[in-house]
Amino acid sequence: MIGQTLSSTATSCAVGSKTAYDLWRNLRNKFAASSRQNILQLKTNLQSLTKGGDSIETYLDKVKVARDALETVGVFMDDEDVIVTVLRGLPSEYNAIKGVIRAQAVSCTISDLKTLLKATEIDLEADSQASTLPLTAMVAQATKAIQTASQASSSSSPVAVPTSHLASSSHSSPVSNQSTYIPIPAIRMFIGYA
Repeated sequence: MIGQTLSSTATSCAVGSKTAYDLWRNLRNKFAASSRQNILQLKTNLQSLTKGGDSIETYLDKVKVARDALETVGVFMDDEDVIVTVLRGLPSEYNAIKGVIRAQAVSCTISDLKTLLKATEIDLEADSQASTLPLTAMVAQATKAIQTASQASSSSSPVAVPTSHLASSSHSSPVSNQSTYIPIPAIRMFIGYA
């Protein structure tokens, strides 16, 4: 009857077993090595997880999947060990919150950790958007200035720029009372916008 419930691999362990004890011992020896290797691989998978470019939600989901895989093979990790693993996988932008969590007298729960990390993620995204806003504004202003200059150079009235601050030769003074005017199209070619 037992022989009908065994896989072909397990059946090979049953051959030569004289008692049920022998059978179970052979099965344990056969599958213990692969189970141990599987457990080590699952632990390595969990410990090597990093946030990378993922959101906190996605990163914590990956950690939960790895933890659940360990639990299915009988390896249970307490929340504190999981928290240490999560903190180790965070990038340097999270160093401040990592320090706060490590400094707490009472260990936090996974739920508390998730809340703290999501709040930090929102703050980091807001800071990132705020720091790129001035750069975006400068690009928009420069684009508008180039378009205005382009329209002015194509209009019927010539626009000129004083060049009294430019030295016309090596013998003249950089500052001169007479102004020389260069039309806008010439300036555009000089700075590379033509």
